[in-house]
Amino acid sequence: MIMEAVKIAMERQLARCHPLFVLLSPHLETTLAINESAKTSLIARGGTVDRCFALKIEAFGGVVQKMVSTYRLDQTAPAQDLAARGLSDRAALPAHPYRDDALLVWDALARFIASYVALYYATDADVLGDTELQAFVAELGAADGGRLAGVPPARTISELGFLLTRLVFIAGPQHSAVNFPQFPLMGFPANMAGASYAPQMTADTPDTEEGLTAMLPHWKIALESSVMVYLLSNVRESTFGDYGLLHFADLRVLPLVRAFQRDLEEVEAKIVAADAGRLMSYPWLRPSQLLQSISI
Repeated sequence: MIMEAVKIAMERQLARCHPLFVLLSPHLETTLAINESAKTSLIARGGTVDRCFALKIEAFGGVVQKMVSTYRLDQTAPAQDLAARGLSDRAALPAHPYRDDALLVWDALARFIASYVALYYATDADVLGDTELQAFVAELGAADGGRLAGVPPARTISELGFLLTRLVFIAGPQHSAVNFPQFPLMGFPANMAGASYAPQMTADTPDTEEGLTAMLPHWKIALESSVMVYLLSNVRESTFGDYGLLHFADLRVLPLVRAFQRDLEEVEAKIVAADAGRLMSYPWLRPSQLLQSISI
C-alpha cells in the first residue's frame, strides 16, 4: 500500500534519467503487478482471504485503511519503531532477532544511500533546489496524491538520505521479513488457522482433543490456506542489492554498489553466526533472502 503510492509519484514527478528514479525503480519494479494480482484474486471479494479467514474482506479493508492512514514514514524506521515499542534496551532484552538483524541491514543500506546521494547533491541547497525531487516528496503526502502520513521532508542531504533509505527498506527488507515467514508459521493450519470453526473452549467446557479438532478448518479450507501461504513464501524473483551490470549508466555508481554488496555479505555472515546460537532460527533478514522489490 505504501510503495504503490511511491511508485506512482515517482513515475509522475521524476524523469527517467533523474538519479532518484534510477535508484528507486528496481525497488518498485513489480509493485503494481503484485498489487493488481492481489486485488483481483487474493483479497478480492470471494477470494482466498475472504474464504480462509474469519473476518470478511470488507472488515479487513477497514483495518488496512486505518493503518495506512496512520502509518508515519517519519516515525517507523526500525530504530524508531523498536524504541517506541520498548524493544531497543539490549540489557533488558538481550536477544531480539528482528531488532538485531534489521538494524544491521538498515545501517548497510543507509551507507549506500548516503554515498549515492553524495554523487549528485553537493550541498543542502542542491537538494532544496531540485524541483522534481520536491514535487515527488510533495505528491507522496498530498491529499490528491499518495495520501501517505508523516512523509519526512527532503530539504537537506541528510533528510533526503533518510527518506530514500526508508522507502527502499520498506520495499525490500521490511516486506521480506513480513512475507516469507508465512508458510513456515502458517503452513500447518493447526498452528495458525485463519478462523475458528467451533466456539472457543472455556473453563466450563471439556478440554479435549475432539473439542480442539472441531475448531480447525475443513480440509478444503485448510488445504487452500496452506497453498496460499506456500505460494506467498516461496517465490524470490530478485535479490536485495543486485542491480545488474547495466542498470546504472553512471559508472561512478558501480564502486558504490560493490561496496554495498560487500557490506551485505558481512551482514549475512554476522546474522548466520548469531542465528547459530538462537533458541529458534530467524533467517528472514539474511540479505541473500531479501527481495529487491515487492513481487509476492
